[in-house]
Amino acid sequence: MSLWTSIFGKRKPAEKAGRPRAVRSRYDAAQTNADNRNHWAAADMLSPASSNTDAIRKRLRSRSRYEIANNSYAKGMIVTMANEVIGTGPRLQFGSEYDDVNDAVERRWREWMDSTRLAEKLRTAFMAMVGDGEGIVKLFENEFADPQGVQLDAEPIETDRLDSEGDFSVAENAIEYDRSGRPTVYKILREHPGDLLVTDPRGRDRVPAQYVLHMFRADRPGQLRGVPWITPALGLFAQLRRYTAATLAAAETAANLAAVLESPAPADTEDMADPWVEVPIEKNTFTTLPAGTKLSQLKAEQPTAMYGDFKNEIIKEIARCLGIPFNVAAGNSGGMNYSSGRLDYQNWYRTLRVLRADLELMLDRIFGMWFAEAVLIPGYIPEIPKADFPIDHAWYWDGAEYIDPLKEAKADETRLLAGMLSRSEYFARRGLDWSKEMRQIAKEKKMMADLGLDYSPQPAAPMAPNDPLLDQEDPVPAGANENK
Repeated sequence: MSLWTSIFGKRKPAEKAGRPRAVRSRYDAAQTNADNRNHWAAADMLSPASSNTDAIRKRLRSRSRYEIANNSYAKGMIVTMANEVIGTGPRLQFGSEYDDVNDAVERRWREWMDSTRLAEKLRTAFMAMVGDGEGIVKLFENEFADPQGVQLDAEPIETDRLDSEGDFSVAENAIEYDRSGRPTVYKILREHPGDLLVTDPRGRDRVPAQYVLHMFRADRPGQLRGVPWITPALGLFAQLRRYTAATLAAAETAANLAAVLESPAPADTEDMADPWVEVPIEKNTFTTLPAGTKLSQLKAEQPTAMYGDFKNEIIKEIARCLGIPFNVAAGNSGGMNYSSGRLDYQNWYRTLRVLRADLELMLDRIFGMWFAEAVLIPGYIPEIPKADFPIDHAWYWDGAEYIDPLKEAKADETRLLAGMLSRSEYFARRGLDWSKEMRQIAKEKKMMADLGLDYSPQPAAPMAPNDPLLDQEDPVPAGANENK
C-alpha cells in the first residue's frame, strides 16, 4: 500500500462514461419558469464587442443626448459632475530641486492651459464620456495656440467622427489595435457625419494613438468602446418627465373646469340640458340655478402628497448608476442635517479620486508632449541639467468646500498636532500646492516679525452654550427621513 493510499484511502472507481452526474445544488435565479420567463427574455451571452456594436451605441447616444437636452435633471447631473471632477482645471506641481525652475515651469504651463482653454475642453470631453459613452481629445500642432511658446493644442471631438468605414456591425473597426489590445491608430473623419452639409463624407485622417486621448468606462473585461453612463436610467428619466407632465395635465384640467352643474333628473327628461354646454361666469355675479340643480367645483387633487416622494425615489435610482449622492443629483440637501449630508458625500469623494486618477494618466501624456516641446524653445523655461532628469510632478485639483468650517478646522488641527496629517496632504485637499503655501507662510512670518507684529495664533474666544457653531450634532429637521 502506498503512502498516498494509506493517508487518503483507496480511490473510488470512476463513473462510467455517459452516466449523468446528479446536480446537488440549485440557484433560484438560474431557474426559468412562467413567473420570470419574460423578465429574463432579453438576457444573452454576447461578448462586449457584440453587445456594443456601432449601431447599438449610436442608438444609445441619440437617446441619451435627447434626454440630456430635454431633461433638466439629466443635464444638471452631468454638468455638476464635470464641474466637480474637472473644476477650474488641474494645477501642476513641478518637482525639481530648484524653486525658480518649478515656478517658471508651472507658470508657463498655466499660461498654456489658459491660451488653449484646456480646462474647458476637459469638461466638455468628460460630459461626452458620461453622456455619449466616450470622451475623445485629439492632440495636434497649432501655430496659433501660443505663437511665442508651445504650439501643442487639444481638440475634443465627438465619438461619431470615429469612422467605421461603413461596417456598423463591428464596434472596433474605427480603431486599429495591436496584439495586446492597445489602440495604435484612430480613423477620424474630418467632418461630422451629422452635419447638414458634408462636402467630403469619406475624408478621414489616420491619427496615431499617442495623439488621441480616449476616455470611456470599461464595465466588462475586453470592452473596447463605451456606452453612455446613464444607459440604465434612460427609462427612468422618461418616467420622471411623463409623471410630471401627467400630474400637471391633471391639475390643469381640474383648474380649467370652474364649476359643474349637477342635476338629479333622469336621463330621459325632455328639458335636460346638454352635458357639454359651456356657460361663461361673470365676476361678482349673484345668480340662481335651474330647479333641481346644484353648483359644485372639482377638487384640486393634483399634485398628490406622494408626488415629491416619487420624484425623489426616481432621482435616487438614477443617481446610483452615476455614482453621485442624492443631494448632488437633485441639487437639494433639504431634509438633511450636517452628518447626513457629509456621510453621503464620502462615497462621492472616493469617486472623485478614482475619476481624477484616470484623468491624471492622460494629463501626464499631455504634459510629457508639452514639456518635450518647451525645453526646445530657447528661454521659454530655465535650463535644467540633464543629470536632474527624470523629474517628478504632481497634479492638484480644486479642493472641496467645507460644510462646517469650524468643525473641519478643529479636526485638522488635532490631526496635525498628533502627526496624523501632513501639511502637504492638508493643502492638497484644498487644491493648493503645499510648497508654495509654506513659502508664503514663511514670508508672512518674516514680514510680521520685521514689522514687530505678533504672528503667534491667539486662542479663540469661548462660545456661548447655545451657539449653533458648537461641536454638536445639528437637530434633525422635520421631514429629514423623506430623502434618506
